[in-house]
Amino acid sequence: LIGSALLERLLNELVGGGGRAGLLLKDLIAHKEVERRLGACAVAWLSALFSPSSLNLRNLIWHGFLAPRELEQRHAASLLRLLSRAAAALGAARRAEAALWRPPAPCWDPKEADASLGGACGLLDAAPTFPPPPADG
Repeated sequence: LIGSALLERLLNELVGGGGRAGLLLKDLIAHKEVERRLGACAVAWLSALFSPSSLNLRNLIWHGFLAPRELEQRHAASLLRLLSRAAAALGAARRAEAALWRPPAPCWDPKEADASLGGACGLLDAAPTFPPPPADG
């Protein structure tokens, strides 16, 4: 039970669904991003194990048609391999995103720009004072 929920969550994260409502598992399996990150072989296994037109282990277990202890070891092993593959792909995607991030450039400081601004620097350091709002609103 937990493994299929975790796999669904990992696949949602892979397609960028972390901050929005999740896609259905059948839609995740058909998603091009899942195939790009996991490969065609893994998608074929996902489809064979979890598609509505196939074995659909997730629904068999979640709806009580198959007790977890009745799950064949080969199916459980396949689920674990898919979990491992999806977790590794998500980790690689997050590392790639982190490598692309650059800290913002320091802000421009007008004090360093031009000597002719020297007289205005005092104004920049002073606390701004704004006129009071009009009395009529």
